[in-house]
Amino acid sequence: MKKDPYLLEIGHVVARHTAESISSQKIWSGVVAILQLLSVDYIITQNLTTLLFKLPNSRTHEREADLIGLRLMSKACYNPGAAPAMLERLGQLEKSVVPRKAFGFARTHPAPENRIKYLEAALPEAYQILESNPGCAEVRRHLDAFRETAHQAKFDELPELKFGRS
Repeated sequence: MKKDPYLLEIGHVVARHTAESISSQKIWSGVVAILQLLSVDYIITQNLTTLLFKLPNSRTHEREADLIGLRLMSKACYNPGAAPAMLERLGQLEKSVVPRKAFGFARTHPAPENRIKYLEAALPEAYQILESNPGCAEVRRHLDAFRETAHQAKFDELPELKFGRS
């Protein structure tokens, strides 16, 4: 299913990453204030804060959200294998848009190949969660029956649907 990997984004909400970022901003503001009192240039202060605090936390949040999302996908009877596949496509798109490889420490998200590795490592647990949910077998059975019926239907015999005013 094309919508399966979007469940990874729900991991940010579950982990309350926005609230966590707002809370940690107090620390960053304090560090910036101290550095400015020491007459460190504002731009240097902002860049240091970003490189030392914000970006590493962002990558950590992404990893955590990916793993939470993978578990949620499994619990909701979605195919957890769709997540690494989606990140593979994302990585190919990124390479076509950004020909140079960005420095790892300057990224807001882990590199797609790293995300794929840790998600693939978590797939056995995700499939175990999927298989342990007895409702998933029933969902799969209904979905397969629907697909088979749709495949066998003769759509050319259906009347043409018209929308709007006649």
